[in-house]
Formats: sequence, C-alpha cells, structure tokens
Amino acid sequence: MATQDDFQERSAAFMRWLPSASASVSEKVKLEDLRHRGAGRGLIAVQDIQEGEVLFAIPRSAVLSAANSPLSTTLPQIFEDLDPWGTLIVTMIYEYLRGDASPWKPYFDILPAHFDTLMFWSDEELAELQASAVVQKIGKDSANELFNGTVIPLLRRHANVFFPDPSVAQGVTDDELLTLAHRMGSTIMAYAFDIEPDQATQEVDEEGYASEEEDEALPKGMVPLADMLNADADRNNARLHYGSDVLTMEAITGIKAGDEIFNDYGPLPRSDLLRRYGYSTPFYEQYDVVEIPTDLIVETLKAETKVSDEEIEEKVKENLPIRSSEPFSLTPPTPHSSPTSRTKTSSRPATTSAATPNKIPPPSRVLSWASCSPRSMSRTPTSSACRRRASSPSRTSPRRRPLCCGKLSPSAPPSTPPRLPKTSSAYLRALPTWVTPGRPWPTQCGSAKRRS
Repeated sequence: MATQDDFQERSAAFMRWLPSASASVSEKVKLEDLRHRGAGRGLIAVQDIQEGEVLFAIPRSAVLSAANSPLSTTLPQIFEDLDPWGTLIVTMIYEYLRGDASPWKPYFDILPAHFDTLMFWSDEELAELQASAVVQKIGKDSANELFNGTVIPLLRRHANVFFPDPSVAQGVTDDELLTLAHRMGSTIMAYAFDIEPDQATQEVDEEGYASEEEDEALPKGMVPLADMLNADADRNNARLHYGSDVLTMEAITGIKAGDEIFNDYGPLPRSDLLRRYGYSTPFYEQYDVVEIPTDLIVETLKAETKVSDEEIEEKVKENLPIRSSEPFSLTPPTPHSSPTSRTKTSSRPATTSAATPNKIPPPSRVLSWASCSPRSMSRTPTSSACRRRASSPSRTSPRRRPLCCGKLSPSAPPSTPPRLPKTSSAYLRALPTWVTPGRPWPTQCGSAKRRS
C-alpha cells in the first residue's frame, strides 16, 4: 500500500504532468486526498464556482486510447479482430510495459494496482450473492477466454514490440500476463469513458436518441483527471462535454468552496455498481431493479400460455438482444387503478383464462414493478447525464465489505394487473417481476470503504 508521502507525490506528479499534455485545470479546483472519507482521490472546489464554468479541459490527444498510441501505427492489424474493450486493453498493456517511455506514465502511477470488484471475489464471497442475478454478469470465464485465447498469444507473437527488452518476455509467465490483462480490464471497467464524437455532430433520431448499436461501437479511452471525480446520483454537479478537439468538465450547478466535485454514473442499479466498481451505496437505490433470467421467462411463457414455442422464441429473439442465459431488467408499465380483488398468493404466474388464451398472465406474487427506464431495452439518450456508460467517471478501488442477505416480503400486487400491450415490441416488457417466497435477497449493509 502506498505511504502518505507516496500518495501525495504521485498526485502532485500527475497534476504537474497535465499541462505538459496540453490540459488546463481551473485554479478553483484541487485534487485532494480523500482517504479519510474512504474515497481515495477526489476533486474539491477551493473557491466558489458558478454554473457553466469549465473546471478542466483535456485535449483529445491526451486521452489514453488506441488512436493516440504508437501501437496503432506499429501494429495496426492486431486491432482488426478486437472490439473496443479488447482494443483498449491491449493498448494499455503496451503503454504500461513501456514504463517511463510512455507519455502516460504519471497517469498510470495514480491508477489502482489492485481491485476488489466481483471479478476478484472468492467463491465463498460470491456465495453471499446467491440470490442476485449480478453473479451471472461477472463475465470472468469470457474474460479469461479472451485473454488466454487472443491477448496473451498476441503479446507473445509480437514480444519485440510489447517488451522493450524481448529477452524479458521469456521470464514473464502466462499467469503474470493474465493478471496484468485482468488489471487493465478492471481499470477500464471502473475508469474508462466511451469517447463520443463532437456532440454537435453526433447523429440522433427525431426523439434525440442515439442507437444502442452506435453506443456499443464507440471507441473507449482513459480520460486523465475526468476519471478522478467520484460519483453521486444526488449530488452530481459536473458533466463531461465532448468537443471536436477538447473534452471539458463543466459545472452544471453552483458549487461552494470546500464542496467535492461529483460526476454521475447514470441510472445504474447498485448491483452494477458492485460489479463494475466494487462497492455499493444507498445513493443509487433509486435505480435498483429486479432482474430475472430470460430463460425463466421463456419457460414460464411456454408452460402458462398457448403461444407456440417457436413464436415465443422468435419474440424473445426480436425484443431482447441478449443471450437467454442472461438476466434483464423489465420496463415498468403504468398500473391501472380500479377496485378488484387481489390474486391468490403463489410463487408462479396465474393460469391463463380461457377468455384470453394468448395473453401472458401476470404473476400473482410480485416483488415490485422494476424501476428501470426504457434505456435497458432499446435506446440510450445522447445526454451525458442520462447515458448509461459502460465506463464512467472513476472510483478508486474500494475495500470490500460483505453484503448480507435478508428475506424479502414481496409487495402486494397492484389493485388491478396492468393491461398487457398487444404489440410484440412490448410483449415481455409488461411483465412484473417476482421471486420465490422466502428466498434470500442481497441487501445493502453500509457503505464500502475505498482505497487507492
């Protein structure tokens, strides 16, 4: 663990490096040691700041990305079969192994070397999340497949490029390279941004949305200083803006001297905070959702409706762009209110009535109407405040605390089950969520402390 002097010196060296990378920082803000708050580093206002003021500006040339690394010209062909995640992982490994020769060395020095995200939890620790769908989304097996099958062989084939001294490569084991790849992948998960085009030129539809496909295809990059901002859904007071040449962090409200500058992760449920950043906080409770496996929905529809298996499979394929083994979040319909009797309690959906043989029956035992927005099903707003970033402003790696599991008392169904939409695009989105009675569910047990 870094000593107090090491921590402060690395922060100071990083701030001295920023001007050399053509970045500018307002004299009204300062990078502070917030470990006494369990918050690692953070940006603090040292003077009152007005709404709209630029807190700092980072040129696109200073962003750690494949486009800005010499690797893109030395070995351009290696990126052809890699997605944006793999591309940035390989780029960061290359720059990290360059050591002092990398222009981003002072930046690497303040990034965490160890993580407590779910990727690094033991089987015993993950067992505490037994009732949560988040365990299915960790992706450790797929990450290992990418690293062992693609990344490590690539590093070995081009050892003369990735290792300043090729003879050193022979002394580095595959396990050590795997650990390095996981470190870079976790750094990207917690710190990287989707590097959007100039906001003035980004293509949107008539409702002001960018397509999900466009969002997924955006290149990823590490934005120095922008990722030092901690996040808070309620106290968010700054936002990153994408210019043609410069990325600027601007105040979106007045900020008093002494206040911390907060970005926002967007509407992420706490399960995703735990998976991506290794901590949970009550400040994001408003974005919590209930997730159920898609294959459970499919099997229930097959058992409880007269719709053919083929039609069900086709509608799921059309409307849910995810694998059947993955969980998904349901968009809440608007309940209709009229006094009717409640459905008999059951852990399974009610039987379809003969009068509506092709309608999906609402489950009689519901936990809640999932509190997620349509972003999880189709489109993502172009506004930076609304976008669900796969990689948003940073968190230094927090110290892990176990979650406890409590018994949920499912809420009563609405007085009248919502009227199910007839259109196939909303076919499954109208389903309420349910859990098996008495099954434990993870609950938040206090804020996790963070470390650097």
